[in-house]
Amino acid sequence: MSTYLFQEARIGDVVELDGQRMEVKRNQGHCPLCFFHKRICSGVACTSWEREEGTPAYYKPIPKRKKSNHHHPSPNTKKYHGTT
Repeated sequence: MSTYLFQEARIGDVVELDGQRMEVKRNQGHCPLCFFHKRICSGVACTSWEREEGTPAYYKPIPKRKKSNHHHPSPNTKKYHGTT
């Protein structure tokens, strides 16, 4: 049996490649939404026979969080002024 990238990943798992995080989702014709759609996708486990789970999958990119200069405290954060 050949080895494919992410063949052991299960539906719902989060995987990472070159700093990009992706959620493994059940594929029901979602290839255009896949991280690998416009990239070379050969060697990536997405069809049922390539995956240990036996379920076709696609890799939905997880957007990177923007770094913010602002810190908004939680509404539950208590601020103390002065001394006690």
